[in-house]
Amino acid sequence: IRGETSLAKQADTSNYNRYEGNRFRDNGLDVWWDGQGTGNCWQAGTGASSPAVLPVCAAKAPALSGGADRWVAEPVKVVKLYLCADFSSAAAKLPAGCDWFGAAGLGRVETQLALGGSLVLALIAVLLLVRGGAGLVVTLIGLAGLALDVWAAATDSTTGTSLALVAMAVWWIGAGLARRGKFGWFGVVLGVLALADAFDRSVHLIPLIPLGPGWIRGLLTGLWVLCAVVVLAPRRRRTAEPAQQVEVVA
Repeated sequence: IRGETSLAKQADTSNYNRYEGNRFRDNGLDVWWDGQGTGNCWQAGTGASSPAVLPVCAAKAPALSGGADRWVAEPVKVVKLYLCADFSSAAAKLPAGCDWFGAAGLGRVETQLALGGSLVLALIAVLLLVRGGAGLVVTLIGLAGLALDVWAAATDSTTGTSLALVAMAVWWIGAGLARRGKFGWFGVVLGVLALADAFDRSVHLIPLIPLGPGWIRGLLTGLWVLCAVVVLAPRRRRTAEPAQQVEVVA
């Protein structure tokens, strides 16, 4: 935390770091990484980490496994880093919402972002169900995923976040296939991106991409929400104009 606000330093990060032979103390999380940088790797078996999978150092430097060539950190972690960087020891100022300085549960910025997004998507899910654009089962799975996403953000559970993304993917794909059309296929694309995001977080870092799937999914989700507002907005029904009566002179 350096408090540097210069535009030229916003992409400043360290690259090609190898973490081997480290000994961790039991604090609940061994590694917290924002995902930014090139060529960084960790020894195998690091224990609990965020994200759940890390680039693993190969036997000989600088070889490593997984994708570690991201230009920008994960979206939520970017917000967290900027928030937590507002710390000032001279002014005795602690940023609210940063768990590094005591925030927990709903007080964490990650939880607040997840809650806000989940409420918006839950409203759309219910409206799609009512309008016949999605089945009951996939809607319930989606709502469960949204609730799980909030819980995972509050508890810093990377596994919970990945499971939430899978559940949300089932909803997006199911609702999209049921509705079809451009808006429906847009939902299918979001579902596939959610699955890719879950895979990237918990199974294996997707190589050769400068931005994590979370960035693409997040930006397209915002556009999808706007499209959903247009699609689900009530429209006035056109009524037939009454026929004009012609007076007949006897």
